[in-house]
Amino acid sequence: MDGTELETDMSIMTELSTVGEGATPRLRKRGNVLKRMLSDPVLKKNLAGANIAFVCCMFNAFLITFYLKYIPGNIYHNNFFFAGSDILAFIISGVFLHCYGVVFGMRASSLAAAVGGVAYILVG
Repeated sequence: MDGTELETDMSIMTELSTVGEGATPRLRKRGNVLKRMLSDPVLKKNLAGANIAFVCCMFNAFLITFYLKYIPGNIYHNNFFFAGSDILAFIISGVFLHCYGVVFGMRASSLAAAVGGVAYILVG
């Protein structure tokens, strides 16, 4: 396989170039990459879903941060607990997704959010 090039399933972005034993894939510019990526319906659907999830997450984070000053109690304690819960959520979600997979992780996080929302309504 010296000197031959193999195209992978992700031929849009990568190309394997075998130069001998232990060759590694490398990125190579090949035409209009964005146009080729958007022509694939699966990648287009994944991109749209990722954009929607990102916008929702950022809206919620900025909305909570904006209304943090109106939550009763000390503003500094509220900010400290908000930041701490955010860091803890990132750590736990990364470990959880790595161990149990994305589908189960998304279902569990939606369930945890629902339980937290109901608990907030009942306590507050």
